[in-house]
Amino acid sequence: AAAPDPDEHGRGLGIVTALSARCGVRTGPGGTHRWAEVLAG
Repeated sequence: AAAPDPDEHGRGLGIVTALSARCGVRTGPGGTHRWAEVLAG
């Protein structure tokens, strides 16, 4: 399979970071978990 076109993929985390009040990553035995806090209003 061909690699994804960088012009069409890979923007999700940047968008979440720009729109969230806080965000982060937790790594543990169950895997990696990304979280974000978005303020309503």
